Amino acid sequence: MTDAEKVFNQTVQERKRIARGAKHKRMGGGHIVSLPSDQLTEKEKTMLNGEVTTYKLDKPVKWAVFKTWPGDIRREYILGLQKKYHASSGMIYKMLGISQSMYFKEMQRLNIDGGMKPPKDKSAWEAFLEWEAFIATAEPEPEETEKPEASAPIVRMDKDGISFEQSFDPVVEMIRSLRGTGAKVTIEVTL
Repeated sequence: MTDAEKVFNQTVQERKRIARGAKHKRMGGGHIVSLPSDQLTEKEKTMLNGEVTTYKLDKPVKWAVFKTWPGDIRREYILGLQKKYHASSGMIYKMLGISQSMYFKEMQRLNIDGGMKPPKDKSAWEAFLEWEAFIATAEPEPEETEKPEASAPIVRMDKDGISFEQSFDPVVEMIRSLRGTGAKVTIEVTL
């Protein structure tokens, strides 16, 4: 047997011995890992939970709602408006319904530097603000004892086009009924 064969056989035996030892090693020793919450009852666990709060950063808000948000969420909201819509300070404080000085004090508290120049095309900002007007019109009206007459048609197309007359009352009623539920609605119109 040559030295190379002898070293090879010795290495194989060592590896077999290590493998057998690792296979039969007692791991963990039968200990159970537990957390402090494992000993609590369901009632105690639910008492530890906090209230879930949702912040809608893609909708316009007024100052009364905005000031109740935590500072990091407020900062993210303002920076998001500036980045997405290129909203200037004037546009934002008018949306919030506060004065310019009050807005700039809030920006100092949130550590936000200056404002942006107003964008040349404000259509995206105006569409963002229209959501607020849409919700205001979709609020339920006081109930009436008489049933109102059907509303007038909204769209009429003639000559070389599709004749289309339809009242959108069912759509408005559906939106009113879903308001505040968190439901997402997609409306598709095909002409």
